[in-house]
Amino acid sequence: MKRRFLVNPMACAYAGTVTLGLMVMTGVMVHLHRPLSVAAFLVLTLIFLAVTLQNGAVITVGKEGVTRSVLGIRRKFLPWTSIREVGVAGLKVVKSKNSEKTGSLYLYFWETTMTEQERFDMLLHWPHFNTCYLLFSHERVKAVQMLWDRKIVTYNVGDLTLGEGLKN
Repeated sequence: MKRRFLVNPMACAYAGTVTLGLMVMTGVMVHLHRPLSVAAFLVLTLIFLAVTLQNGAVITVGKEGVTRSVLGIRRKFLPWTSIREVGVAGLKVVKSKNSEKTGSLYLYFWETTMTEQERFDMLLHWPHFNTCYLLFSHERVKAVQMLWDRKIVTYNVGDLTLGEGLKN
């Protein structure tokens, strides 16, 4: 059974809305013959389009492995045999010592087993454009856990528990 998920549906919707607004403004600036404004709005449109596509990528989790597709084009396929680590990580890695704030949580699929330092470095360079990851939810973890028979690693997740029946 294959399950499909958008990487981050809300961020995709927000960035898509901003992209459309910027496209309209670019068109207005073309109509007003304002070349510098056209260039500025065009650059901003392209930046937000990239953010929209990044967050709107489709992650497919199936028996064969995990696939990342953008606009229906498969960009990355990871068979389960090549995945060494599946984990949940919080993006807020630079914080005060006693803070439980973890930032946005993401579920990731990695081709190597990582140390704590490597996970920290991975999150400092987030997002990875050709990697399979998606926004965390218990539903998404359950879909992955049905196909992943090893422990799901957690890093910088505060007091999060993955729930009954899930390996943590």
